[in-house]
Amino acid sequence: MFFLNAQLTRSKPGTIYDHGQEIPDYDHMVQSPLGSFNVQPAGGSEDLVRALAEETEWVAYGGFGPDLDSADEINILFNSGKYIPGLEISVPVQVWESPIGLSHIVIQLKKRSANRREEQQP
Repeated sequence: MFFLNAQLTRSKPGTIYDHGQEIPDYDHMVQSPLGSFNVQPAGGSEDLVRALAEETEWVAYGGFGPDLDSADEINILFNSGKYIPGLEISVPVQVWESPIGLSHIVIQLKKRSANRREEQQP
């Protein structure tokens, strides 16, 4: 098991009103930093014909603070310079509290499906 240091940012959709209903506005995303996290690959896919492997899931461990929801997109910038944009939160954020000061959150991330934005818009 290994961990990579990375900076996470959140892209949260703005909101617009359409026929009196508030809906996500994916054309105007609001960026906000989440801070430094340890990130571990958690899953991937392989193309055995072309001998290619690709990570498609990650787990991020970090401090308390951000209130994240399923509409948020997470961007990872690894210290190596590798950038992975537009990940979705695959399960609710887990909070791990510790009486000895090791409290943290766990964010499970996966690559966004190609049509996720269209599915969420009415």
